Amino acid sequence: MSIQQCRLIFAETLRTLQVEEGDLGDDGMCQMRLKYDWMPSLNFCYIEPKDSLLIFAEAGFIDTDGESDVFKDLMHRQFLFNKSKGVTFSLAGDNNALTVQLMLDVPGLTVSNLADALQDFIEEVRFAVFRINDIPEEDYGSDYGATYSNSIIVG
Repeated sequence: MSIQQCRLIFAETLRTLQVEEGDLGDDGMCQMRLKYDWMPSLNFCYIEPKDSLLIFAEAGFIDTDGESDVFKDLMHRQFLFNKSKGVTFSLAGDNNALTVQLMLDVPGLTVSNLADALQDFIEEVRFAVFRINDIPEEDYGSDYGATYSNSIIVG
């Protein structure tokens, strides 16, 4: 599959999700944000050699100084070895930024499964933001628990 086909699926998925604007761009990249200020921007990147679509977002920073403190914090918040619906996490060594990421194979991508994957990804980002900021679990159901499929704003 090519970047043009990926762009078509991407555009049709956004229409399905009732997002008025959005384009993967000729370079295969796009950044979007949700209308909720506390949610990070979503980044999309078509990776040509792998014929894949990478979706990633920076959930926040682990506030610790020592390596062992970072490890304990990650284990406590259950980020390490956590994999939910294909979503994975990585930690930047230089600033302890926690990144949530999802890699999708473009040849098997459809509008329906991209929409589902995007919804799952946004949900994992939301939980990561809660975990990294130690927001109590009971707040998951508050205004933070909104459905996101109709709340994407292209930015």
